[in-house]
Amino acid sequence: MKSGLTLILTMALGGTALAAPPDLAVKVDAYLDHAFVADGPGVAANIVDDGKIVYHGARGMADVEEGVPLRPDSRFRLGSITKQFAAAMMMKLIEEGRVSLDDPLNRYVSDFPRGDSITIRQLLNHTSGIRSYTSIAELMTEAAANRDLSTDEMIARFRDLDPDFEPGSRFAYNNSGYVLVGAVIEAVTGKSWHEAVREELLLPHGIEGIVYMGAEDSDPELVGGYSIFADQVIRAQKIHGSVPHAAGALSGDVESVWQWYAALFGNEIVGEESLAAMTTPTKTGDGEEVPYGFGLGMGEILDRRVVGHGGGIFGFQADSKYLPDEDLFVAVFANSDQSAVSPGAVTARLVHLSLGREVPLLEKQAFDEEALSPFLGRYRFGEDYRDFFIRDGKLFTRRKDNAEVEAYAAGDGTYFYGPGSMTFFRLAHADGEPVMRFHSGGAEEPDIGTHAGEIVEEACIGLSEAQRAAIVGVYRFPFGDLTIAESGAGGVSAQLSGQPSIDLDARSATELLARRVGARLVFEVEDGQAKAVTLYQGGQEATAPRTD
Repeated sequence: MKSGLTLILTMALGGTALAAPPDLAVKVDAYLDHAFVADGPGVAANIVDDGKIVYHGARGMADVEEGVPLRPDSRFRLGSITKQFAAAMMMKLIEEGRVSLDDPLNRYVSDFPRGDSITIRQLLNHTSGIRSYTSIAELMTEAAANRDLSTDEMIARFRDLDPDFEPGSRFAYNNSGYVLVGAVIEAVTGKSWHEAVREELLLPHGIEGIVYMGAEDSDPELVGGYSIFADQVIRAQKIHGSVPHAAGALSGDVESVWQWYAALFGNEIVGEESLAAMTTPTKTGDGEEVPYGFGLGMGEILDRRVVGHGGGIFGFQADSKYLPDEDLFVAVFANSDQSAVSPGAVTARLVHLSLGREVPLLEKQAFDEEALSPFLGRYRFGEDYRDFFIRDGKLFTRRKDNAEVEAYAAGDGTYFYGPGSMTFFRLAHADGEPVMRFHSGGAEEPDIGTHAGEIVEEACIGLSEAQRAAIVGVYRFPFGDLTIAESGAGGVSAQLSGQPSIDLDARSATELLARRVGARLVFEVEDGQAKAVTLYQGGQEATAPRTD
C-alpha cells in the first residue's frame, strides 16, 4: 500500500517495438545472481517485448525455512498495484453512467465528514485531503491490522481524523482514499469491491491469476513474506486483506499482471477516454502538476515514456513498468518488505538492459584510506555540490540539501552505491586536481565535479531553554507524526513515526537541520510557541500543523 509511484499520458499497445537484445536473458540472469542470494527471500521477474515474453525467471526462496525456491509463476501480494484495478472498476462504472467523477462522496458513503465537498475524482488522484490511516502507527500493528473488518469498520478507523488539507488543494498519496473508492464500488454494484473487479474486469478477459488476499493463510499459492530484524530474516507481520482493502489487497504473479496491462492498454478493460483520464497528470488547486492519474503514475526512463505503479505491504514489495511507445513491459515482485534490492530499482535496470543500454555490474572491494585521502572533500557541480568523506571506515557522499549515502569502492577509481543503484562515479586527476565524473542513473555522459577543497560545515548555534520549549511537540504530516523532543546537552531531536530519532542542528531559533538525511525544518512561531513546521528535503516540501 506504500507509495510506489514509478511513474504517462494516453497510450495503447502496439507502439514501435524495439527487438530485445539476443543476450538479454543472460544479462538479466547475471544481474539477478549479483543482486540476490539463493537462500534468502528473492524476486520473480517478467519482461515482455512486443507481446512476447523474453524473460521469465526467479531468484531466492518462497519458503526460507523449508528451502522451497521461488518460481517465475509464484504468487505475491501486490500492495498498491491494486489501486489501478480499483480505479479501472470505477471508470467502468462511470462509462456505464452509474457514477460521475465529480459526484460527492456522500452520495455513496453517507455522513462522511466533509463528504459533500470530497469528490470521486479526488479519491482517485489523492487530492481529497483525508488523512491516510497507514500513517498512524497504532493502526498498523499486527493486533490492529490482522483483523477481518467490514468496509464500514475500516472506514470508522479514519473517518473522524483531522483532514490534512482542503479537498483538491494539494496532492498527498493516500490509502484511506482508496478504501473509500472500494466503498463506492460496493455501494453501486452490491458486491464486494474485489468481487466486482474479478467478475467484471478480470475473468471476462481470462485473467485468473490475480485474486483477493483475505486472511494470511487463505491462499496456499501465496509465497512466504519476510522482513529483516537485527540482520535476521524473519516472517513478516500479518495483515488481513480487509485492512489494505482497495488500496492494496490483491495478490498475483508477474505474468498475470502483464495480462492485465495488455488488456488495460489495449482498451479492453475501459475505453480510450477512461484510460486517458487514468493516465493524465493531476493538477492541484495550488498549481502543482503531479505525475499521477487514477491508480497509475507517469515518468521517463532513458527519455522514453513510462507508466506504472509499485507496491509495498508487510512481507512484500512489487513494481511494474510499461513503455507504450516501445511496447515493453517489466514487472518484478519480491517476497520481502526489505528486499536486498528494491523491485523499482530492479525494473529500472531491466528496462535499461531491454533497451540495449549497458550498466556495469560492480563488485565491492576494499579501499586504502591513505591513498584516497587526496580525493576526499567537496566537489562543485555548477551551483550544486557533492561531498565525499569517510566515517567509521565507510565511504559516503552527500549532495547539497540531500541525505548522505554510503558508497563502495569497485577498484580503479570507480565507486558505486550497491546493486540497487545504477549510479556510479569515478575519481581521477585532471590538470593536477581531483575531479569526480558522476554517472547518475548509469548515464553514459557524466556530470563533472571539480574539487573545491575540504568540507566546511555550516556553523550552528545553541538554543536557549525557551527556544527549545517553543518547538518541542508533535507535528502531523500526511505520511506520519513528527515528534520534536529535547535531547542531551541542550540539543533537539526529531523522530518520524516508525523511524529512528535524528539529532538536529540549529541554524536559527526557527530553522533546524537534519544533516544526515538532508532535511531542513522551518518552524512557524507565534507568541512563543510553534504552530506548524515545514519540511524541506530532496527538492520537496511539506507543512504540518502542531497537534499537541
